[in-house]
Amino acid sequence: MGRDKVADDWLWLKYDSLAAWPKISKSDFQREYHGYYVLELATEFDGLSVYLSGVEEINVFRAQFLKDTEDLIGTDLFELAWETQFASQALIYAERVSKVADKIADKNNLLHLKTQRLPPNFTGG
Repeated sequence: MGRDKVADDWLWLKYDSLAAWPKISKSDFQREYHGYYVLELATEFDGLSVYLSGVEEINVFRAQFLKDTEDLIGTDLFELAWETQFASQALIYAERVSKVADKIADKNNLLHLKTQRLPPNFTGG
């Protein structure tokens, strides 16, 4: 919020819909949300998976996705995936997992996959 017009427009729609709440000034409202991210506006490329559980919200991380990675990321990171975390903690966790993934990718000459958004052409049957 405060850095992106689309996000700011979203905020003002939210502000206008708060008719039932005691209104605060627009400047106070904007100041309160400045710097926040709007998950509803994020795209897959922002790090949110398009593969979501049918019952979970977009901001729910499914630790089950990591069930086969414990030997790769280590027990500490694996077990931490099952704990509830605030957004700032989740970001640090994701950065730690990404570092491990980058080391593995570099070791196996796979770093190019980090920027690949589409699967390679499949010609098999």
